[in-house]
Amino acid sequence: MRVLNLWCEDRLDLDVLAQTLLVTPGIPHHLLRGMLDALPTRSRGFARMTSDLRKATARTMRALDRCQWDKTALTTSAYSVGLASLAWEILAQSYLPLAGCVLIPPLLGLFHLAADLRLRHWHRRIVSLLRPGEDRREFAETARRLDWGPIPPRQKERWLAALAEGPS
Repeated sequence: MRVLNLWCEDRLDLDVLAQTLLVTPGIPHHLLRGMLDALPTRSRGFARMTSDLRKATARTMRALDRCQWDKTALTTSAYSVGLASLAWEILAQSYLPLAGCVLIPPLLGLFHLAADLRLRHWHRRIVSLLRPGEDRREFAETARRLDWGPIPPRQKERWLAALAEGPS
């Protein structure tokens, strides 16, 4: 997050950072490239951005990172509940503990609710940061190129369209 903060303050050039890290010996390049590919660098085709556009892009990356964290945590919880229910069923030699598996679908479905709440909050913050019109359309095009990971493409397009075309 510190890297994004420095980038937002225009105190760090992400392209220079990426190039510097890639020539640093001792760091596995495939791992490093995977991390750097998430950054909006000019080498990946992102144009130079205004301060507000950088802030909006950083907020978007943070929101998407939190959505990814939510999905990982909820999926891990669902698998843990399933495994615990199965282990309890084996140890107790009873089918009753398998009732815990009923919790798996709600846990997996909870991600959609959490993502929707996070994206609503993100949308309000972006709307307050960017002026209606060209700024928001330019941002929507920039945000479209980011890695939206756990967010389904249709939901991503719905949020970006609402941002670009929606009222202030």
